[in-house]
Amino acid sequence: MIVSVFRPSTKLASSFENSIPHRLPYLWYITASILLSAACVNTHAQSNERIAVISGDGAYGVWGAGLCLRLHEVDKNEYKIVVGTSTGSLMAPLVLLNKYKLLKTAYTSVTQKDIFNVNPFKPNGQLKALTVGWRFVFNNSLGETYALRRLINK
Repeated sequence: MIVSVFRPSTKLASSFENSIPHRLPYLWYITASILLSAACVNTHAQSNERIAVISGDGAYGVWGAGLCLRLHEVDKNEYKIVVGTSTGSLMAPLVLLNKYKLLKTAYTSVTQKDIFNVNPFKPNGQLKALTVGWRFVFNNSLGETYALRRLINK
């Protein structure tokens, strides 16, 4: 059985509601997930091995974490292989090791201060113009996530 966990960004989709070209990355992602799932189903059709594919989506990663937790509560799923992108790659080891309590804690108690030591975002999600401008000219990124690295190392 294959579990493909993904959530296209509704914020982005609604921003570009009538613009098909901006939706193409999501269409590609969904198509790739379906093809990967189908290929794995054919490969593992006779076994009980399960594979989880978990997407990213930044702060919306909590949705994927909640879905993984619920699937575990209902079916007691154990996965042979777990892969993820972005925040999904942070969830993958916890899902693989059945550390759902830690997964829930991580995704319900982490704040922006736990992620960024130089935060390019305002509380409403917009970019801080002065910080971004300064870092664009003098640095190679808009923010710094050393705080996230420290959190992961804990």
